[in-house]
Amino acid sequence: MTMTISVRVTPVTAKKSSGQRRHDLRAQTPDYVDTDRTKDNSVLIEPPTVDELRADIAKGRKRAGQQSLRGDARIAVAGIITWGHEAQGVIDSLSREEQDALYKRVAQRISTESGHELIGLVVHRDESAPHAHFMLRGYRRDEDGKELPWRKDKAFMRRLQDIAGEEVQALGIERGTPKEERIERGDDASKVVHRTVQELHRDLPKERDALLKTLEEQRAKALKNRRLIDEQERKLQEGRVEEEKAQKRIEAYARREAEAAAKVQELEAKVQELEQQL
Repeated sequence: MTMTISVRVTPVTAKKSSGQRRHDLRAQTPDYVDTDRTKDNSVLIEPPTVDELRADIAKGRKRAGQQSLRGDARIAVAGIITWGHEAQGVIDSLSREEQDALYKRVAQRISTESGHELIGLVVHRDESAPHAHFMLRGYRRDEDGKELPWRKDKAFMRRLQDIAGEEVQALGIERGTPKEERIERGDDASKVVHRTVQELHRDLPKERDALLKTLEEQRAKALKNRRLIDEQERKLQEGRVEEEKAQKRIEAYARREAEAAAKVQELEAKVQELEQQL
């Protein structure tokens, strides 16, 4: 089932927040980006600079009589909204305005539920799959004006998926299944373990190319054994080989051909699956 929405959030330091901001605003463009489509991206809320964000939090802490902000403090929470393969088609069928409104609704709902202000939201349409990056203020102010850092348990992180699913259920899209549940039900662990968008862009083409190479090797093996079978049958008809020896060889070649053909079928399915992800 790939009619799903998934949300991931990670508290980040100033350094990582700065890098994410450059990525979101395309001040730093990865190799896998289609620059011809960058103009189609939407900057719905431009994230503040690290200096601006840090100064704002530090000011609030000083006003509340709290200790100075540490240098390694996680001043922001970086988030991403992604879609399952089938859901991507649904999202792509919406107008740009409808997509922007949808992303904003999901991000704002997460902000409200977490109590952390939404300070950045950028939609990317220049990569292999549509998605949006959002940023939350790493600290929230309580009723006494104190700046409190992001502290969320696993239950809340699971709740995020429910929140996202509720906002898009009218489109027939549902929440993604949590990693723990997928592992418990026996899903392939290699497919469950999270990889970032950058890692997927880096790894999937390599995995596909490796599979294609193995696929061609198995196809060649199947063809080779088919030629050997034809050769033995021809020699047998011409009386150039004993029937018993020919039959044993034909059986061995046929077995190898069948094994290679089965592997070809399996590899073709894996390649198709990777192509869909790409």
